[in-house]
Amino acid sequence: MLSLKVRRKRDRFTIVRDILQAIANKGAIRMTHLMYQSNVNPRVLVKYIDVLQRNGYVRVKHGDAVNRKNVEITDRGVEFLQVLQQYLDLREKFVVSHYNIVNSLYAWGGTLDDWC
Repeated sequence: MLSLKVRRKRDRFTIVRDILQAIANKGAIRMTHLMYQSNVNPRVLVKYIDVLQRNGYVRVKHGDAVNRKNVEITDRGVEFLQVLQQYLDLREKFVVSHYNIVNSLYAWGGTLDDWC
């Protein structure tokens, strides 16, 4: 019997979703807080924020201190977050369905090669 409980690295879509979701939950969030909320290291976070900013999904504002930056989500970013969440939900349903189909084939006996 196959198991779905496999720990894997997050893919880019999931990382972007986690970043946008953390920003959306807080409104405007400092980069350090965003790093902890989305569980992304600083170098990676800066790269993702740069891409999201160039595409118009987030806005970076300079805060009150010298090196303090606040990140805000734009209306376009909120729409993108909703579509991205729908995609990730559908992808998860597909993975679960695929897992169930393969397990049912194994339950009937034989190997996957016998069925292909």
